Amino acid sequence: MTDAAAEGPLTRAVAAEFRRVVASRTPLWGLVFGLLPVLPLLLAVTQVDLGALPPGEAASLEHSISAALLQGGVVGAAAFGALRTASAFEKGILARDVLSSGLRPALAARFLVAAGAGAVLATAAVVIGVAGVAVVSAGRVTPDLGVVTLVPMTGIGGAIWGALVGTIVRAPLFVLFAALAPLSVATFTSGTALEDVTPLAALSASAPPTVAAVLAGPAWLLALALVAVATGRRRPLL
Repeated sequence: MTDAAAEGPLTRAVAAEFRRVVASRTPLWGLVFGLLPVLPLLLAVTQVDLGALPPGEAASLEHSISAALLQGGVVGAAAFGALRTASAFEKGILARDVLSSGLRPALAARFLVAAGAGAVLATAAVVIGVAGVAVVSAGRVTPDLGVVTLVPMTGIGGAIWGALVGTIVRAPLFVLFAALAPLSVATFTSGTALEDVTPLAALSASAPPTVAAVLAGPAWLLALALVAVATGRRRPLL
């Protein structure tokens, strides 16, 4: 089989999934979920006298906001990936893609489009969040732009996380909880021995992150991928 022939089904599957995403409301839901972690900090900023903050506290506030923005990007992308994938199973969309393009191209297209959309969604959520911070702080609080540049990559990771959860939990009513609950564990493990091994440990408010915290996210993603493959082999994919 030539390269062109091998790429044909994948190209068709990617184009079909891209068109469905553009016409879907799921990205809007992802954006809404992506902004949720930022709202509490925006409310907190409105209640603080920013001009009276010592330099150390101001820097800590900026880092906390940057961390919340990154976490929001991941959450929004994960919500999108989970909803899209679970819905594809429930509505038979994935089955039709497999029949028209083949199993591997259909799955690859879904993950590729989810990753791209996740990067865009995370970036959009952060841009809106940064604008909101600028408005409520009258320009006195500026998120760490160096951290913000990581947004597309974290969005890709979040979308893949959500898509993997969607292949395991194929019910849209439950997939959001299954995808987002593990990402919120860091909220309850802060200050404990487990804070560096949660999925979003590297994006927590503590800086700089430890080596364990940096490796935790990829390790959790790999473990989830292995679970998705194992469960997919034990039951029909379609």
